[in-house]
Amino acid sequence: MSSINPNNIDGTYPIAGQDNDSQGFRDNFTNIKNNFTFAYNELVDLESKVVLKSALDGTTISNDMSYAQLISPQLLKSVETVNNLGSKTGSFTINWADAHFQYYTTTGDTTLAFSGWPASALWTKLQLQITTDTANRTVTFPSAVSVNLSNISGASGQVVTLPTAGVYVFELTSYDNGTTIAIQDLLRNYDTTIQGYQLSKPTGNIGIAMNQDTNRLHIAPTGTAPVSFYTSVTLPNVTLDGTVVTISSNVAVQYNRTVSGWGIYSVDSGANTAISAGSSISFLLSTSENKWFKVG
Repeated sequence: MSSINPNNIDGTYPIAGQDNDSQGFRDNFTNIKNNFTFAYNELVDLESKVVLKSALDGTTISNDMSYAQLISPQLLKSVETVNNLGSKTGSFTINWADAHFQYYTTTGDTTLAFSGWPASALWTKLQLQITTDTANRTVTFPSAVSVNLSNISGASGQVVTLPTAGVYVFELTSYDNGTTIAIQDLLRNYDTTIQGYQLSKPTGNIGIAMNQDTNRLHIAPTGTAPVSFYTSVTLPNVTLDGTVVTISSNVAVQYNRTVSGWGIYSVDSGANTAISAGSSISFLLSTSENKWFKVG
């Protein structure tokens, strides 16, 4: 509340046509000076605390509210700051305070750390866009990224494999100063059954890793491939319970127990069998058992 009091100044003093006590002048002058002092102090206080559209004369704008509450605002055309991290490979740190949307392009596998989160008990988010330059780039998240990471497609421990060249966007959130960070995949629906296929055309014995977005692998040997040959297949890195993938071949394939899974998901010991020419086998993922089972 303002300390300025315009009512303590007698606007009718001095009174014309009579002697006027000099004390009245002194009272008016004192009250005027006091009100100027109050006004000065209050203006200085406002300048240090108010939110401004532009800088006042002789100052630079800050508008740092230090996490003070802004209650019941109606926002229109609000935006957030963007930070281009450039081309990246290896280990580097992303500072939340630089922007709430940050992005980089890979030139190699990357290992991330995060800093600058706000104080505990304040929830915040950071959206991170990663553009990969080639297939199967890996992103290693710090151990603090512990909530929902296992449900991200391509995750094995703290490492997420991005299966194809392209754009991926993750949202990271924290309410305890970055001690615990939750993650969501904003572009890929990892709760939807995969539908793509992958074609392999080997010329001999080979190891094949199924792409993450495929549920069918077809092997069509060419050139000098033997009539019957050995191969190993790594099933796709998915986490949706009940996912079924199929492997088929134009020629007989001897697996010799070399079908395997990603991360914690293994293939049941009785599931690895050979494929005769023109036939296929299928595998079902059981997340409760952490296993792929042969189902056809």
